[in-house]
Amino acid sequence: MNPHHSAYTIEQTLLRRESEVQRTVNASESRFWRIINPPKLNSLGRPTAYRVKAVRRLQVLKPHFSSGQLFSRRISG
Repeated sequence: MNPHHSAYTIEQTLLRRESEVQRTVNASESRFWRIINPPKLNSLGRPTAYRVKAVRRLQVLKPHFSSGQLFSRRISG
């Protein structure tokens, strides 16, 4: 955040090798990776690129029934 706590800042880090790319994914930080191909220009005259964004993984909830209940006995048997 900025000194007034009203906006976020962007920090760019150039990673030249695959070994430098290893990072900890934290979706709450809105981290993304921009892969740029500098020699190839798009229709706006800027280098072609794409973005890879970290997303929160889906959590599978455990069912609210136990193995002794009728519903689970019908499914398993």
